[in-house]
Amino acid sequence: MKFSTDRPYSDPERAARKLLDIANATEPVDGKIYIEKINAPMLYQERATPAGADLFA
Repeated sequence: MKFSTDRPYSDPERAARKLLDIANATEPVDGKIYIEKINAPMLYQERATPAGADLFA
């Protein structure tokens, strides 16, 4: 019996593709892409969870 749903980005390849999509859509500042510009959309818009976040729940 399964009580919870699968996490949408539990597959590393799917998560990597989404991260690359976000990074490619981000405008670089002085030739750099700041990690906050990638993390925020992934965590708050896509509702992804960091690895190991469920260990302490």
